Amino acid sequence: MESSQGEVGDDVDCWEYRGEGNASLVIANKKTHKVLKLHKCLLDPNSAKMSDVTHSGDDMKQQVKYAESILKPLLGSYICIPEMVAVTSNFLQSINNKMTDCRPSARLHKTVDVNSKFALSLPDLSFLHPFHDEFNTPVYCVEIKPKIGFLPTSPWILAEEEVKKDVCYYCRLQHLKIKEGTWSEISKYCPIDLFSGHPVRMKYALNQLLENPQNNLRIFKNGELLYGAQGKSKPTIDEQISLHQDLDNYFSASIEEEKTVDEGALKRPAVQSFLDVVLKALLHSKEEKSPLQVKSSLPSQTCKASGFTKTSLRDSKSGNQKVRMLPEGSVLDVILQVQRLDDLDIEGVYAMYQKHQNMISATDDTSSEEGKQLDWPYEERKFLQRVLSSEEPVITQDAKSVTLDDAVHKIRTFLLAGTAKDCSVLLAIQPEGTTDRSWNYPYTCHLGNRTYLYSSHIIDLDTKPSSRISKYYKLDKKLVKIYNSL
Repeated sequence: MESSQGEVGDDVDCWEYRGEGNASLVIANKKTHKVLKLHKCLLDPNSAKMSDVTHSGDDMKQQVKYAESILKPLLGSYICIPEMVAVTSNFLQSINNKMTDCRPSARLHKTVDVNSKFALSLPDLSFLHPFHDEFNTPVYCVEIKPKIGFLPTSPWILAEEEVKKDVCYYCRLQHLKIKEGTWSEISKYCPIDLFSGHPVRMKYALNQLLENPQNNLRIFKNGELLYGAQGKSKPTIDEQISLHQDLDNYFSASIEEEKTVDEGALKRPAVQSFLDVVLKALLHSKEEKSPLQVKSSLPSQTCKASGFTKTSLRDSKSGNQKVRMLPEGSVLDVILQVQRLDDLDIEGVYAMYQKHQNMISATDDTSSEEGKQLDWPYEERKFLQRVLSSEEPVITQDAKSVTLDDAVHKIRTFLLAGTAKDCSVLLAIQPEGTTDRSWNYPYTCHLGNRTYLYSSHIIDLDTKPSSRISKYYKLDKKLVKIYNSL
């Protein structure tokens, strides 16, 4: 349990597995409503022992500073700043032993690094935050990894790759995932629908996530996984029925029961009512607006691979979606603002990266190393001033005229946008009980004769390293080739 000195004791009984990504494993403490983000490392393939690396905590200090200095000004109260806490090797080894059976087999090539001296502590945002424990009703949490919510319009996109302007990255990536055997069936979810700001399209996207969550949707109940993908397949009929039965206790009275043809458990009123509450939370606009809002002018777009076919919602002349945008200050809106800082697409950024590498190798001048550095940490005030400037020049398809300063800024901005492209949204929802009163809670919504408390936050905001730019570029080329061959 976490102490007031910022340390974690060796008792692992109260910690449970919550999830993991490529670099970190997350465990949750249901007593303290805290989560710990633990650093992972590769297993040594020869000795099956962990790499002998001792972490001083400097990398975590920089993660905290990045959240405070760069992300907080752009994403506001949707994010919580992590706190560094000390951990012992005994605790980490015990966590490794306890969590092995809980982890997906595809993740077992990495393990928690027992040489780490620190972990990152955060509130458990699968519960309401600010925390609310006055109700006896369960807290549901929807975790959505929305991915990239816009189609690129960069002049750097080559004519033979125009498909990128019509079909979103996520929908193109699906075909590679199927080819490689990552998933057994293509998802009909499209991020462009979710980010459209149109309630009908957004709910269509949520329904597609329910049908085939892959790693883009999980539902928790009181901090425990209730619904999500298992292995490579989508949830079974029994799992869908189980979700409906659970939600039916608190959401069935939210809308009028309609006599319709039974299309399955996910289409029943309780589940659809639950999605209506999720939608209200996604569309809620906080008073604080994104400082990037002034740079936003594009209406919502339409991905040609989306299964959404309500033609009455589209302009009959151009085929484009009628002007509709997310409410300013809504959680998806602030994410989209940061995502769209990438105005060059990987094509233009790769050219900037090559320019940077060539200019660095051609000079021995070390008088301004910070100005040449692509990865965090760098001088945040100057960077944010340029990011927020409405007069930032557009770099056309001519890398020769680009200065080193401009190339560095564009690459840093692309990496920042990449963080937003890979983030997750946590929506915690608690039904009000029959004798409860929620008037003092800041975020409530009403559906039918029920009231729900909710909170929304953004997580999974790790920095992206510039060393991956070449990998991004090659993957992008591969996706275009695969999709053009269909």
